[in-house]
Amino acid sequence: MTVLKNTQNGRIFQWNISEINNFIKETDNDKAVQISIREIKKQEELLKHTPKVLEAGCGNGRVIVYLSMHGIKNVSGIEANENIVQDFKSKFPQFDVRYGDIMNLPPDLKNHDVVLSYGVVEHFLDGPSRPLAQMCKDLSATGTAIVTVPFFSLFRKIKYIFYEGRKWDKSKYPYCPDFDQEGDFYLYFLTKKQFKDELENAGFEVVEHEYTAIECGILEALNHKNIKGHFLWRDENRHFHFTITGKILYLIMKCMPWCFAHMQLYICKKNSSN
Repeated sequence: MTVLKNTQNGRIFQWNISEINNFIKETDNDKAVQISIREIKKQEELLKHTPKVLEAGCGNGRVIVYLSMHGIKNVSGIEANENIVQDFKSKFPQFDVRYGDIMNLPPDLKNHDVVLSYGVVEHFLDGPSRPLAQMCKDLSATGTAIVTVPFFSLFRKIKYIFYEGRKWDKSKYPYCPDFDQEGDFYLYFLTKKQFKDELENAGFEVVEHEYTAIECGILEALNHKNIKGHFLWRDENRHFHFTITGKILYLIMKCMPWCFAHMQLYICKKNSSN
C-alpha cells in the first residue's frame, strides 16, 4: 500500500490489485472483520431481513469479497481512489464498489443498517469529528457502526514522549499526530477515552470496545523495521513468523493489549436521545 495524496477528507492510498488474494486470506486473522460478521448477523436477526451494509473507505475491496465468501449479502463499498475501484471492478464485477467520498454518499447508499469503517477517520487533518458526524447521519435509526482507529497505547506514549522527544502543536493537531517520511501529516493516534468522546459527540452511543491488530502493535514494539529473523516479522504474503524468543515475548505482550494494540474498535448505535 502506498500513499498517493492528501485531501481535505483524508488520504488516498494505492494498492496492487494482484495482491488482493493475500489480503483476503489474511482477513481470517482480522479481529475487526470477524467482529463485524458477528454484528451483521445480529442485525439480520433483529431486523428479520438482510441488512444493508456499507464499508466506508473500502480500499482494495478485500473485506467486501471476504464478507461475501462468508454469506454476507447486500454489501456495498465506497472508495476515494478511482483507479483502485476500476481495478477491483475489472476483477470482481459482481460487487457493488463505487468511487466516491464518504462525506457525500449517493442517496442509495444512505440509511444503511451497518457501516464499517476500518482505519479511515484518523486520516482527516482536522480530526475525526466531521466523518463521524456524517457517518451517524447516514446510518439508519436502528443501525450499527463498527469503527477502528489507531490506538495511542502505553508503548506509543512512552515512545512518542521519551524516545522520539516530540511535542505537537495542539492548536493545529487535536490528537497525537504521526507523519510520513516527507513530514506530511499521516494520521492520529487516539486514546480509548478520546475516541469514545468523539463518537458520543457525533451522536453515537458506544456499545462495545475492543483492542485489535495486537500482532501489528507488538511487531512495531519488537521489530519496527520488520527485519527477517528478528523476534517476529511479517513476510510478503502478510503472514507473521517468530523466533523462539519472539514467540515467548509475543505471548507475554499479547496479555497487555492496552500497552501494545495497534488499533481499537468501537461498536456503536445511534443515540436515541438525538
